[in-house]
Amino acid sequence: MLNPTPPAPSSGWPSGYPVTLYGQGITVSSHPIMVDGTTTPLAHQWLDGDSTLGSSAKVLYTDAPLSANTTYRVIIDGTAASASVHFEWTFITGSGSTPGGRRRG
Repeated sequence: MLNPTPPAPSSGWPSGYPVTLYGQGITVSSHPIMVDGTTTPLAHQWLDGDSTLGSSAKVLYTDAPLSANTTYRVIIDGTAASASVHFEWTFITGSGSTPGGRRRG
């Protein structure tokens, strides 16, 4: 178990896997995650650096587990040193129910 325990998703556990961005001095103004090709953000929790994560860590995790074989898009906007910053990337989940698409057993 993680200590301290991160905020529980609105639907309770389990949640999606953590998605992490590291960047010093970034103030984040928006952080949607969505299925790629859609415009509706998924409900998620946001952790913006603390003594446990480190001040440069930005972490989000969806309230519900991620679907297998699905492409997700993350967009993080904000400012750093008074300039706008924009981070955008996609990732694809595996076919299994554990990280890397491997099944237990």
